[in-house]
Formats: sequence, structure tokens, C-alpha cells
Amino acid sequence: METAECGAACLAMVLAAFGRWESLDAVRDSCGASRDGTSAADLVIAAQARGLEAQAYSRDLDGLAKLPLPQILFWNFDHFVVLERIGRREIQINDPAFGRRIVSRAEFGASFTGVTLTFRRGPDFRVTARPRSTLLRLFDQLHGSWAAFFAIVFTSAVMVVVGALVPGLTQIFVDDYLTEGRSNLLLPLFAATIAVGLFNAGFGYLYLHGLLLLRTKINAVVSARYIWSMFHLPYEFFGRRSAVEISSRPQLAMQVANTVSGPAAQIVVNATAMVGYAAVMLLYSPLLTAVTVGLGAVELLILRQVSRRVQDHAVRLQMAAGQAHAASVQGVALLEQARATGSDGILFNRMIQAEAELVNAEQSSGRVLHLMAALPYAMSRITTLVILGAGTLLIIHTGMSIGELVGFLALSGLFSAALNAFTGIGTAVGQATAALGRLGDALDHSTTPADAPPIRAVETGSAPTATGGVRFRGIAFAYPGSPAILSEADLTIAPGEAIGLLGGSGSGKSTLARLIVGLVPPDKGDVLYEAEDAGQTARATAWIRDCRGIAFVDQQPFFPRGSLRSAVTFWNDGVPPAVLSRALADAEIRDVILGRPGGLDGPIGENGTGFSVGEQQRLAIARALVDQPRLLVLDDATSNLDEETEARVIENLRRRGITFILLTSRLGATAHLDRVFRLAGGHLHPLEEQTSRAPARRSAPAQRLAAVGSMTS
Repeated sequence: METAECGAACLAMVLAAFGRWESLDAVRDSCGASRDGTSAADLVIAAQARGLEAQAYSRDLDGLAKLPLPQILFWNFDHFVVLERIGRREIQINDPAFGRRIVSRAEFGASFTGVTLTFRRGPDFRVTARPRSTLLRLFDQLHGSWAAFFAIVFTSAVMVVVGALVPGLTQIFVDDYLTEGRSNLLLPLFAATIAVGLFNAGFGYLYLHGLLLLRTKINAVVSARYIWSMFHLPYEFFGRRSAVEISSRPQLAMQVANTVSGPAAQIVVNATAMVGYAAVMLLYSPLLTAVTVGLGAVELLILRQVSRRVQDHAVRLQMAAGQAHAASVQGVALLEQARATGSDGILFNRMIQAEAELVNAEQSSGRVLHLMAALPYAMSRITTLVILGAGTLLIIHTGMSIGELVGFLALSGLFSAALNAFTGIGTAVGQATAALGRLGDALDHSTTPADAPPIRAVETGSAPTATGGVRFRGIAFAYPGSPAILSEADLTIAPGEAIGLLGGSGSGKSTLARLIVGLVPPDKGDVLYEAEDAGQTARATAWIRDCRGIAFVDQQPFFPRGSLRSAVTFWNDGVPPAVLSRALADAEIRDVILGRPGGLDGPIGENGTGFSVGEQQRLAIARALVDQPRLLVLDDATSNLDEETEARVIENLRRRGITFILLTSRLGATAHLDRVFRLAGGHLHPLEEQTSRAPARRSAPAQRLAAVGSMTS
């Protein structure tokens, strides 16, 4: 989720602490989380709607200790965190950005703004069922692969059982061969040891091969499900998240697959192995078994405490790394300005300070990591020494043989190895849980309406073709906590019309463009398209995904790295050359492309590198025209064109006879359109025809003055 949703995330944590489990999406919607975030008042209202009694206070640290927990704190004047525990020296918070962590009183005092929200159950509060456990959610990924999973578990269990024969062979070797001198047992013992090794080698190959197949299948299934969901999620899902972060999520499928096929399977195997080893050790000595199991329990408790410290230091390291990276990027961007103003020394000190804090965080984290790495080894040595000491006494006083003690030591080593594996398993499961949560953010999100036709309608050609006619019927839309962009708007656009929609910066033009093409559903009313096949209308939200004849050009087009041909045709090799040539010509970009080395087969850099912003906008218009649309929506897509080029592009679109809607903040851009409306106060106000066409007869400076006047009047 984005940082603007931290308040909703904190409220979801508080609700869970009181026993009510709700998804972040549901809480966010009730909080009215907008693009600007959530206020404390919004959190109070949302909490009261769920049966909690909320109260806001202004307190210092000592005053917080007298209030009930958990609390939601206003943090650094731009963030919310949950206060969970106040200690004498340290304070535990749950940060939506970094997770649960412990901060010092000094760090807490530097970030806490003095505003806190407290909560308690009200008479209308209702407890809900707890969500499925992390482990069960991981095992859900095995749907359709349970047979392969249990085959892997069985193979691993057989290897454990066969491996347990080694301590018995060791005991026979020590007691019967070394002590009693029964030389006739040497060859059988040697053969048995080789057989055990070969058996485990064969089963080990089967185990690893099965893991590879299962891992590959889970990775493919999870990745495919995630990518499929990307094409069926509503537009607001992407508006609230980083595009870079979303695109990186499919890589997490491999992490989930590795955990499910590896550590998750080992949980069953290691738990069974530990029980089996403990049962065999009881046959040797109940006392030594109790010592081994007891020391193992102590090790787990210590590791649990140390792992919390590791997590806290990892969070601090992540924060320090992010701040150092930000300081470095900002420093490079400000370097010329700093040199020009003589403040490069200040900039240098800021960057060095951030790097020093990063180094300190790395050293602090490294000390804890080294402690955690050394702990299993140290506990293993301590366990061995204690068993040797206690075993020596048993040999003296109870007649326990040396071979039995050696065999028990081997079994205790296997027991400790299985126990120590849980440490790595816990880390892997925790990381996979976080990965699954990020994937589940998309996989569990509501997708397109249930009555939407299948997407393969495009492939079969059965989707209706728009004629270009558009009708707004009682359209209303507003972002939570913001004024309405549209309020009960009605508008009918005939096929072939050229429409201009004027609006100032931040007036909602881009949102209106997405309403027109169906990327954003209206809060009320319908956007209707005239369908060519039956002469009827269909709801945009019902078939916009697979309708034909509608195109949209964003104000900030994106181009992947590759050839110009693939960038314009969207990797569609079936576009006829004549169609492609006309699209480029109508966008006034054909001569520019043909004049470059390689022409259409020449390169284009990531995000249009190598082309000016105006050329990129014309490339985007050409890309839309390649599909020969009947309706074209341009979201400020000509803002970087000079007036002459813009006029030629508009004239070319009019000659095509298509319906096109130009959303712009410049009145001069609408000079050659049929009708012009101004978006203001949630309504579409029509402009007089002579007003919309008058700028065409004015000079360029006069047109710009007229545009400014229309926007500020």
C-alpha cells in the first residue's frame, strides 16, 4: 500500500487487537482515504462506525503511559503508527511502513508529535473470526499439487529414518568391534554404512528433483494468477500503488514457491524427525534425553528473543539505507545549484551524515546477526559437553557402554540439526508471508464486475464496436474527502463530434477522461456507448475491457525500450503498413521518424528517451490511431505541441470522421472543435460557439491571455 494509507492500516491493526479482523481495503474505504491520506478525525469516525469508542489527546511520553493501549500516534507530522508497549528504556510501535519495531526514548521523542488516539470497546462492537494462519495460507498454494508435496515429504522422511541407522551402526562399531574385538563385524558394518550412504544419495536425488518440479509449478501458477489479475483489477488499485513496486511483485512468486516446496515441507519432516529421534534417545537414556530436549527448548527461547532484535535492527538498517539513498540522489540533483550558491559544503555534510548513520546501522545490525549465527553452534557445543559429562557418570554408575554414549551423541546431533533448522524455516516462512501478502493484495482484491463478458471476446471478434456516440446519464463522482468532480452530469455526444473539455490544473480532467473510457466507475449514473452491431447502448463498466473502437491517450505516455515500430503498434505485427503510415501521418510524426536512422526500425529509449516531450505525445496519438478507433479521448495529450502542429493534428482527426474528446487547460487548443465545455464546480458549463472559436483569429499572445482569463474568471 502507499504511504497515504498509513492511517487506515493503523486502524486495521487496532481493530485486530480488539478482535475484529477487517481487510485494509475495507478500512481504507470507510476512512475516506484520499490521495492526500487520512486525517485523525477520519480515523475516529471510522472507528466509531465499527463500535469502538475513540478519543483524541495531546500528551507527552509520560502521559501516554497513563492511557490505555493500543494507541494510534501522529508520527513526524506526516505518518501514523500504533503504540503497543511502553518500557522503561524502550518503546514498541507497529509502523505500517516498516512493521513492528522497538525504538529508544530519544528516537520516540524526536518523532512523536504529541497527538494520540485511544480506543475501547463500545456496546456495538462485534468480534469477527480470525483470518487463516500464515502457514495455512502458504499451504493453499499447493492446491492441485498435494500428491507431489506428500511424495516429497515421504522421500524426506525415509531419508531421516535411514539416517537414524547411523548412530546404531556407530554403537555396534564402538562396543562390538573396538571394545570386544569382533573383527568379523567390520565388513558388514562397512557395507551397511555404504548402503545407507547410497540409499540416501538416491533418495536425495529424487527429493531434489521433486522439489524442482513442485517449485517450478507453484511459481508458474502464482505468477500467472498475479499477472492475470493485473488485467482485471479496477483502475483505482493502480492509482494507490507504485507502478514500479507492482511490477516487481511477480518475482515474489519464486520466493513463495521456494518456501512452500522447501521450508514449509521441512516443518512436517523436521517435527516428525525430532519426535522420532527423541523416542529413540529415550531407549538409550531418559535422563540424557531430558537434558537434550531441555537445552533445545532454551535455545529456541533465546533465538526467539534474538530474532526480534534482528528484526528491529533490520528495520533501522532499511530506514538508514533509504535515507542515505535519498540523500545521495538529492545531492546529485542539487549539486550544480549548491556549487553556484556556494553551499556545496552543507550538501556534502548532509550526505556524509546520512552515510555515517548507515554505517552505524550496519555495524549494529551485524553484531546482532553474528550473535544469532553463533548461538546454534554454541548451544550445540554446550549440549555435547553436558551429555559427555552426564554420560560419563552414567557409564560409571549405571553400566552404560561407551558405544551407547557415542550413539546417543550422534542422535542428539541429529536432533539439534532438526531443531536448528526451525530457525531458518521461521525466517523463510516470515519472508514468504510478507511476499504472499504483497501478492495477495492483488490476488484477493475485487476485480471486474461479475456480469462482465469474458476477455476472449476480443479474440473472437464478438465484442460490440462503438460508433463514437457517448452519453453521460446522471454521472456523479468524487474522491473521498474531496469536492465532487462531477455532480449529476448529463451530456450526449454524437458520432463524429469534436468536443473540448476545459479545466484548470487539479480540476479533475484526468479523472473525467478515465470516467469516459470506463477506467474509473462513477459513483452514480452511467456512461453509455452507442454500439454499432445492434444500434443499442451498453454500460461501459460491463464491456469496456473487450469493446472495440475506443482509444485513450494519457497526458504522460509511456514507451518501453525497443524499436519505434513495436512502440507504436504495441507489438502487434499484424498492423497493415497503410494503416500504420496513416496513423503516423495524422499524428504529424511520420516525417520525424523517417528522418531518423533506421526509420520505424530505429530505437526508442526507455520512457521515450531520445524524443522530445512533444514528439512523445505525437507518438502516443499515433499508437492510439493504429487501432482505427471510433472514439478517441485525449487527456491533455497535445499540451506540449506548438500551436501550428496542434492545429494540424486536430484537423487530421476531424478528417478521419471519428469522435474525439480533448481535455485541456488551454482555451486556444479548442479553437477548431465543435463544442466546448468548462469543468467547474462539479458541472460541465457549455461555452458560447463564438467564444470557443474566437482564439483562432487572434495572435498567439492574445490566445494565451484569453486562456488564462477563462481559467481564472
